[in-house]
Amino acid sequence: MPRLCIRSLSNLASTLTFFEIGTTPRLDYVEEVEKQLRYLRVNRHYEEMMDLVKTEEKNPLFYRDNENLQLLYWHKGIYQYEVEKDPETSFELLDHAFQMSANGKKAMSEREMQILSSVGTIHFSLCLYEEALYYFKQVETCIQTTDLLQDKSIKSRIFYNMARVLTGIGQLEDSTAYCLDAIKWCFEEELLWGLDQLHYQVGYNYELLGDYEKALP
Repeated sequence: MPRLCIRSLSNLASTLTFFEIGTTPRLDYVEEVEKQLRYLRVNRHYEEMMDLVKTEEKNPLFYRDNENLQLLYWHKGIYQYEVEKDPETSFELLDHAFQMSANGKKAMSEREMQILSSVGTIHFSLCLYEEALYYFKQVETCIQTTDLLQDKSIKSRIFYNMARVLTGIGQLEDSTAYCLDAIKWCFEEELLWGLDQLHYQVGYNYELLGDYEKALP
């Protein structure tokens, strides 16, 4: 009789292990969704981006995990501004996304940096330069206190965005300095993203200063 009990418990353990494996969140799947959302976001395919968000909202890998759900709220916020032209709802969604993981006792995650960058970018688009600079500077401070960035382009993007704001408020020399620092970072880290925009911004700043000889190259 004891042997039968042992065998039954062993079978039960095997069954439980099987179901645990089947319900364990698939990191590779989530990463693939994040990769696709990034591609659609960067290339401004907002309708396709929102279709993917709506699909994954029904996926337990996302609605049962705040970190994964945060990814969807972030992109919903972007969609609300870019397509629906509803900045108020966009800010609400982005704030909700940020608060899902924000914790003053820990360092800001790269995704939190990107969410704040999105908030700053929308403020910039609305010509609210001081507000935009406030959010971008928060991200810059976090980058300076972070030992390692997995996504190296976060730094070049935030520097470019800050440069655009500084150009908007007439601080052209400071804007150019951010661009040159970002260009240096791109070369150091072998990044292609942003080099064209950054060089253009430098040229634009020189043009605004009336220094056309420096602007042209």
